[in-house]
Amino acid sequence: MPSGEDGAGSREQPSLDGPLFADLVLRESVVQAASFAAGLRRALDPAHLNRIRFEMRRELKRARKQRRADARQARREYEARQRAGDAAA
Repeated sequence: MPSGEDGAGSREQPSLDGPLFADLVLRESVVQAASFAAGLRRALDPAHLNRIRFEMRRELKRARKQRRADARQARREYEARQRAGDAAA
């Protein structure tokens, strides 16, 4: 079976000349750098940093409150088991 008849070899691959390829690579690099700079500028914006601090404080308070509630519940269960053990003995 000749290689040109199987369908895969019959398609032409697009080719780019050197200057066009360099131009495309440079444009893509510039777009990526600009996107990165915009994201960095937004991330370092004082209002954005303040919002992050606020959310972190809120999450810490929530986690602290949950740990205290879990500890109270565990203490109640432990004391109930102790009472049940004393009553059985």
